[in-house]
Amino acid sequence: MLAWFTTIRLAIIGSIAALAVGFYAGQRWEKADRYDDAQKQIAALDAAFKKSVENVSTAWKDEAEKARIKVEEWSLQNQVDEGLIRQLLAGQVVIRREFDDLGEQIKITSDVGTCVFTADAVKLLRAASDAANRSAEAGDTN
Repeated sequence: MLAWFTTIRLAIIGSIAALAVGFYAGQRWEKADRYDDAQKQIAALDAAFKKSVENVSTAWKDEAEKARIKVEEWSLQNQVDEGLIRQLLAGQVVIRREFDDLGEQIKITSDVGTCVFTADAVKLLRAASDAANRSAEAGDTN
């Protein structure tokens, strides 16, 4: 009976040992499974982060390109406007000369008496000539 009891004891110890080894192996397997899941989640988060950085970088590059194009458009418009302003100033110089010449003619003709202008016409021409001269002088100070 002692042999039988020893056999049962060994069987019980073997069962407990097998149960302990199985429990330990199960825990290791579960931890390994959780580790694999965690690795997959970390890889997914890393990929999402890289994609987000790439999207932000692309968006910034697009906005920078739009701003560069806008600045170039403004520069081109500035050059066009500057050319038009120069043409206007040149036109004002021509108009001022013509008014000056007209003023001289008015002075000559009114002094000689070959042509009669009304006093209002003479005032109007002289005022226009003076205004043209003042605007030209103001433009020359730049």
